[in-house]
Amino acid sequence: MSLSPSYSFRLIILIVCIFLSVLIIAGVSLSVIEEHLLKRSGQSLSLSAINIAEEISHFLDERYQSLKVLTQVPIPKNSKAGDLWHMFLRTIHKEEPQFQRLSLVNSSGEVLASTDSSLTGTVIKDMAIVDNAALLDTVFVRNVYSQEESEGIMLKIFTPIASPRDSGAESILVADLKVSFLESIFLQAQQHIQQQRENPIHVEWQLLRPDGHILIDSVLREEGKVSLLALELPSAGLVFQGAPGFVEEVHRRRNVPVLTGFSQLPANKLGQKWGVLVRMDQSEVLPAIHYTLTKIGGGLSLMLFPLLGLLVWLTLRLNREHARTLHVETQYRQIFERNLEGIYRRMLSGKLELVNPAMAKMFGYQEPAAMVEAFSRQQQDPHVDPDRRAAFMQQLMVEGEVHGFESEIQTCQGERRWISETAYLVTERSGAPQYIEGTVEDITERRKAEVALQQAQDQLLEQQRDETMHVTRELEKVRQNLIRQTQLAALGQLSASIAHELRNPLGAIRNVVFLLKRKLSTDNEKIQHYLAMMEEDIEQSDQIIRDLLSMARGKLPVKGMVSLGEVLENVWSHTPFHGQSRLVLDLVPQPFFLWCDQNQLQQVFRNLMENSVQAMHDLPGRVTVTARHDETMDVVTIHDTGEGIAMTDREQIFEPLFSHRVNGHGLGLTICRQIVESHGGIIRLTEGEIPGTTFLLKFPQKIVQCDA
Repeated sequence: MSLSPSYSFRLIILIVCIFLSVLIIAGVSLSVIEEHLLKRSGQSLSLSAINIAEEISHFLDERYQSLKVLTQVPIPKNSKAGDLWHMFLRTIHKEEPQFQRLSLVNSSGEVLASTDSSLTGTVIKDMAIVDNAALLDTVFVRNVYSQEESEGIMLKIFTPIASPRDSGAESILVADLKVSFLESIFLQAQQHIQQQRENPIHVEWQLLRPDGHILIDSVLREEGKVSLLALELPSAGLVFQGAPGFVEEVHRRRNVPVLTGFSQLPANKLGQKWGVLVRMDQSEVLPAIHYTLTKIGGGLSLMLFPLLGLLVWLTLRLNREHARTLHVETQYRQIFERNLEGIYRRMLSGKLELVNPAMAKMFGYQEPAAMVEAFSRQQQDPHVDPDRRAAFMQQLMVEGEVHGFESEIQTCQGERRWISETAYLVTERSGAPQYIEGTVEDITERRKAEVALQQAQDQLLEQQRDETMHVTRELEKVRQNLIRQTQLAALGQLSASIAHELRNPLGAIRNVVFLLKRKLSTDNEKIQHYLAMMEEDIEQSDQIIRDLLSMARGKLPVKGMVSLGEVLENVWSHTPFHGQSRLVLDLVPQPFFLWCDQNQLQQVFRNLMENSVQAMHDLPGRVTVTARHDETMDVVTIHDTGEGIAMTDREQIFEPLFSHRVNGHGLGLTICRQIVESHGGIIRLTEGEIPGTTFLLKFPQKIVQCDA
């Protein structure tokens, strides 16, 4: 059940009246609270001014007491030793470094010594302020007054120096203290005031002389130049009239109402009276007023809560039914507008009554209203095949519903798309057809996917045939590689056993040749030639045996830091048949170190250099070795100017037993690759425009672990 509109209106008027009453009460309370809070804030500012005055007085009293103690050391009678005076002043200045300068003067004001050498011999003005009679009676008399100098406002503190009464010496210590040194006291008080507020506030403070001139100012920075008495500021006159307090006044510069707390420094501490002003805008008190008003409003709300709750409950009940209706309508509208499928209502005459955004976009329109208007004007059907549209309508009229009817349409931009349509025939109670409601799904991509799938199937069949042939070829390569690896394994085992069996007789033959060379006559050149040939063949056979053993054992490297330059020079000096060739080294930096096994590294470069020398056929040539440090690898290239390697042989040069040379055994490069890869590196033949052969070698650098 819902309430009548007139009753609802009366309830709303009643609620408004209650809230207006609350606002009137709050407004009356505001003025009282404002006056109370302004008074409390003024008292707080006055208390801050009193605290600042006491802090300044305490600070100056500490300086007085310190100077009084430090000046108890008497100066010798008729002492004119400038060095002694300066030492006396430096000792005091070391204990009290906050003073700008210290000066020693006589009763006439003449400066006898000073920490500022430029003042020595000058006369201090206004010395009449010092009570000389009192100085002669006691050493505890002191006076302070302010003086304006080039460095700013200075406080001059006069302290008598202890001297023998019969010495006739009357010396006075004058200590200059910048008045700005007292600003820290004001800043601490300002921070204390700020801590009492939740939000940042604007606080100003000033220190005044009796004539109203500013000694310290937090804003204007016009010390000694501005007189607040001349500006007729009430606080400047009240501060020197008696007890501390506060006053409401208008800020002359900013023209805003402010609260000013004031206090006077105790007169017994200074030669002059000073006043302290602490000022805050009255607007800074408003947040506290608002907070208090909020608390009062909360209390009133608690009192009126039952009545307001009843009124709100009645109002909510009045609108509950309408809200439920709006909620359901909103839900259905969201479903209608957010649905990714097209939704429509169409009259039997063909006129569109309603479409959602998805269907409008499907037919090429930006807005549903544009599609409805276009279909009401045009006579041409968007279906590409009119017979499909006729078949759709015939099935719908006979069966009353159609599911997944596919047809091709043309959008307003001329683009052709495929749709799947599901529709229902809505009838009246009498059974007469009224209109059509349906959904439309864009299946263009699905139709394209079906065509693409068929094409992909055809391509897949063709690829399967190609893949079958490719796999067959790869399997054949794998089979050949397995056969070769098996043969190499057997060759390694056989080579190891044969090498051990051949080394003993080969050593015996070497010894016989050595003995024959010693016993036979050296004049017979033919015999010596044959013996040399035998030694060369024995050495070659021994090298083959060493290579076979190296390949069969596959010894792990014992790594260390190896100088590449020394290894290359050593290998080159023992490389045979290089008389007309020369070695060129380009190693950066020098010396160049590799992290590897030195013996295995020598074997790698011995095999490569022997191949390079043999490729140059004893003709003048050059073997160039370059080395550089990469980020993580050491890169070495070795290039010769020989005949090079044929393109047909490049893929087989690292295979065991592959060699075109008559005296080659085909194991050198195989062993090189085996050694480099055991170091974690790579070796490959590079291609370039420069004639000859170039091998690229990469060795991992030593990993240095840093302590955490």
